Amino acid sequence: MPQGKKIGGTFKNIPLCTAANQVGCVITFMSFRDTIPPPANSLFGRVRTNDGNVAGCTNPAALGGGKAKLDAILSTVGEISLAHRDYLPWTTTNEKVTTPFVSVPGLLQGECVQRNGFS
Repeated sequence: MPQGKKIGGTFKNIPLCTAANQVGCVITFMSFRDTIPPPANSLFGRVRTNDGNVAGCTNPAALGGGKAKLDAILSTVGEISLAHRDYLPWTTTNEKVTTPFVSVPGLLQGECVQRNGFS
């Protein structure tokens, strides 16, 4: 997309969604932690050409823009969880989560950010 625009680039005739009741629009986003930016060789969040366009971004939790709390469902297995040797509790009661996923509504927030060539 052209910088600051809601239509153009790859989606010449289809705009980015800006409201939940819109139809015929695109919702596109990539997830990166604010403390761990995407690596330079990331396949997501950037354009492959040097034509002045940027990767489109919509925040599904706030299509009109800005920050919003997310209703996240996270993996309890895999890279993120295995980064710690000891089990870290997901609950205030320290009860172990035995399912492969855990719901953490409101724990995380998201927003569209453009930084260092990534969206």
